[in-house]
This record gives sequence, structure tokens and C-alpha cells, in this order.
Amino acid sequence: MTAQILLYIHIAAGTIALTIGALAAFSRKGGNLHIQAGRVFVISMAVTALSAIVLSTIRPNPFLLGIGFFTGYLVFSGWIWARRIKIRLRLRYAKWVAWLSMAPAIYMLYHAFSHGFINWILVVFGGILLSMAIPDAIRRKNPESPIRLHASRIGGAYIAAFTAFLAVNIEWSLWVWLGPSAVGAPLIAWAQRRFAR
Repeated sequence: MTAQILLYIHIAAGTIALTIGALAAFSRKGGNLHIQAGRVFVISMAVTALSAIVLSTIRPNPFLLGIGFFTGYLVFSGWIWARRIKIRLRLRYAKWVAWLSMAPAIYMLYHAFSHGFINWILVVFGGILLSMAIPDAIRRKNPESPIRLHASRIGGAYIAAFTAFLAVNIEWSLWVWLGPSAVGAPLIAWAQRRFAR
């Protein structure tokens, strides 16, 4: 019963994130609509990630557990880099989130190779998580363009939500899981260059 309720919460939060996330993405950056929609997106994605983590412990699922932590890292780190707070606090919070994400990343990579075959989806997501978390964990000064980090992390979180939507509604395939990332990565890179101007 508890798992069923959590599943409904997970689906509802994910649906809200997909809808509101698109609104935030296409609204004027820094405008009131973007900020308000972004807050709703972050909250709904946080609920989605947390519910995925809890569900994966009720019904053991290493894959879902890893993806839940992956999404949670993207959401919280993206939110931190957009916060208008003191630099030392921003760096401290980013380090906390990064170090907490190291274990899930290693866990994903371990499971990717521990079943007699290579799970390329876990390799990709675990590798991406490590490649983002390590720089945050060792960062000693504010990056030149925090908003670019915000765009890449939040954009990645939206891609994760869209990927999960496709995976649930379309027959499983490697392209369903990795296709959105292949399409979304160039768009995120374009957005980063735009914000850096």
C-alpha cells in the first residue's frame, strides 16, 4: 500500500516537473515567471528523486536507486548555483551535495559491471555523475559563470525526467534511455554559451 501511494506521488511529481520545466526553459531567464516556474520544477523533481530512492529500497532496484540519486544531484546542485547567497556558502553546499553523490556514482558503476555483462546505461549516468561531482567537490573558488552550471544541471534534470517518461511509456531500448541525452546535451551547451554572454 505504501509503495503504491509513493508510486502515485512519484508519477504526479514527475508530470508536474515535465510541464513546469518546459515553461521555465522557454520563459525569459531571470524573469519572474522563470524563477517561479523554476522553483516548482526543483521541488517537484526533488519529490520525484526522493520517491524513486524510497521506492527502490521498498522494492529493491539498484538501477532505480542510482537514477534517483543521479537526478537528485542534478536538481540540488543546479539549484545551488542559481542561489544568490554568499560565495563561501554556495561552495560549501555544492561540496556537500557533491560528496554525498560520490557513493551513488560508484554504486552505479559497480552494478554496471557486476552481473556478467556491461550495463551501458549505468556506465553513462554513473560516469556523468562523477564527472560533475568531482569538480564541485574540489572547487575552491566561485566558477566564472555559475549560471552555466545552473543551466547544465537543471537541463540535465529535465532530460532525466523526460527520459523516465519515455522509458515508462515506450518499449525498453538503449536509445530510449540515451537518446534524450544525445539530443539534449547540444541544447544545453547552446544555452550555456547564451547565458555566458
